[in-house]
Amino acid sequence: NYIHILKNKIEDENLTEGKISIEEKSLLEQIVRDGINWLKFYPLAEKAVYENELKRIQSEADPILSKLSSNSN
Repeated sequence: NYIHILKNKIEDENLTEGKISIEEKSLLEQIVRDGINWLKFYPLAEKAVYENELKRIQSEADPILSKLSSNSN
């Protein structure tokens, strides 16, 4: 679910335009692609494995997402 929310945020030009760099947006897009691929390869992973992957994704994406929040004010 986090990955799909992230995907929707970066696809919304009103949220991202002028708030993060092209490189940061590309990195977020790569994080989303990697996350979706991970879910496809590990659909039956145990809860702890999912939680670890989610933490990894959040640790990569949240610093950039925080720029969206701080720049929206």
